[in-house]
Amino acid sequence: MVFNLTNISPSSIEKVLYDFAPAIILLVAIIVLRYFISRLLTTLYQRGYIGVGTKITIMRIMDSIFIVVFSLFIIQSYVPSIVTYVIIVIFALLVAILFFYEIREFTAYITLQLVKYIKGRYLEINLPGYHKPIYGRIISMDPFSSTIEDIYGNRTYVANSLLLYSAIRETSPFIPIRIRIQRTPAIELKEVIDRLANVMRSGGIAVFRIQENQIEIEKIDQSEISISVRVIPASLPVRINDLLKLIKYIENEFREYNPVIELISIS
Repeated sequence: MVFNLTNISPSSIEKVLYDFAPAIILLVAIIVLRYFISRLLTTLYQRGYIGVGTKITIMRIMDSIFIVVFSLFIIQSYVPSIVTYVIIVIFALLVAILFFYEIREFTAYITLQLVKYIKGRYLEINLPGYHKPIYGRIISMDPFSSTIEDIYGNRTYVANSLLLYSAIRETSPFIPIRIRIQRTPAIELKEVIDRLANVMRSGGIAVFRIQENQIEIEKIDQSEISISVRVIPASLPVRINDLLKLIKYIENEFREYNPVIELISIS
């Protein structure tokens, strides 16, 4: 087969360029815009504002948007109008159905990013449909889920849309401890409470302190005294070894009363 290039006139080339000029301009604009967005996300990642997963996800979403915009522009410009509208409606329905979860979670992610106080602080989070709250810090937010770390370092992954509609209250981390000691005729309740406060103030375990106004007397009977106290860790997450040292330290200080120490669940 032989192509006769002499039949192609300058006017024909100009007409083709003229017809496709808007598409070429749009394509160049998309390439330039994608470059600047990529540079911006790279800068935010290097400064620690976003994670690598967030950067990759946002770029994928932007690439999908660019492809959709360019495709719709081509269809709108070079396909008959009725066919164009049918294709657009079908395409929009397919995107909404196939990517409903991703769109919902990413929208919630953007909204949560605007709430400055939520990340890094210790929170009580009441999730919709759950009877017990979650206690912990939101240590990371990804486009589809957030990571909550409790006082012991255990992690829970919660969908962003669920977190968005949760009742959230800032609180202080603490470990509730119950101390049960044998009651003797010579024991004085005030002496026990003062001694417990002095034990924590003495610095035997430097990574914990006590809330003296949160010492509660749960039970007093002929044979036993039960006291609950809130122990506040100096840093999070709490190491089990430090917690065991605290329990052992309290046991040694009250050994003449045969103490029994229990950790109370807060959730």
